[in-house]
Amino acid sequence: ILHAVNMKDCIFKDNLNRHSIDGLYEVLNSSGIGDTSPLKPLLTDTDFQDKYTEMRHIRNKLAGHMDNREPLNELLALVYDFNIEAAYNFVNKLDKAVYDTANSHPAIQVHYHSFNMKMDNKDIIAIEGFKNSDYYSE
Repeated sequence: ILHAVNMKDCIFKDNLNRHSIDGLYEVLNSSGIGDTSPLKPLLTDTDFQDKYTEMRHIRNKLAGHMDNREPLNELLALVYDFNIEAAYNFVNKLDKAVYDTANSHPAIQVHYHSFNMKMDNKDIIAIEGFKNSDYYSE
């Protein structure tokens, strides 16, 4: 949940936070580099925005601004009751739009791929739970 919210806040300026800096979308638009058309539909996608708002609320209550007025078990219930698969779908949808945007300009593409390399670490022996699936294969 934290990753999903932070990922969106890196791609689009967080207009709810007066300290937020421009995201990838704003930087690309102002610089004229790349094609942001894959990202634009997410700005008006009500399901996407609603899921972001829901996850942001959970993140704020538990990680961003720990709400001491509510019992911890009630705060944790927000996480337990949340459909975590929806967070994975959210991240995949956003990652697909970023991937398509990255492929619109060589400078963005090189940067994108340098941060999205396959995991190759002998210390990681297993991943439990839902698994993300790539929209592309290398």
